[in-house]
Parts: sequence; structure tokens; C-alpha cells
Amino acid sequence: MVITASGIGTATATCPAGKFAVGGGFQGLSADIASSLPVGGSATTPATGWQVNTLVLPLTEVTAFAVCAP
Repeated sequence: MVITASGIGTATATCPAGKFAVGGGFQGLSADIASSLPVGGSATTPATGWQVNTLVLPLTEVTAFAVCAP
């Protein structure tokens, strides 16, 4: 997880080349989740990963996962 100066933590899971995110989510310990959403796509292409943003609290640990398909 990457922690920004604003106190927001970000975890991102990326699909392998040639695959796209059809879903995703997270597993966390003592986390206050701000958002969980697909990332990396555009208006004409599907998402290529999944990102989770969390408020950083003591003992915060978050893992993002992406469900990928061709």
C-alpha cells in the first residue's frame, strides 16, 4: 500500500497483459475503505486493474485484488 501526504492509502492490483478487470475488491485489517473501483481503462477500453483507497489508521493493512479475463 502507498500512503500519500493526505493520509490516504492506496493499493492497486493490475491485470496481466492482454487481460482486463471484470471485477475486484480487497481484503483488509482495521481499514476504513474510502473507495474500491476499477482503474486503467478509458471511455473506449475496459479497466486493466482494481484500486482500493483507505484512510490510514493504526494497524491498517489492505490488499487489492482484480478478477481478470481476456
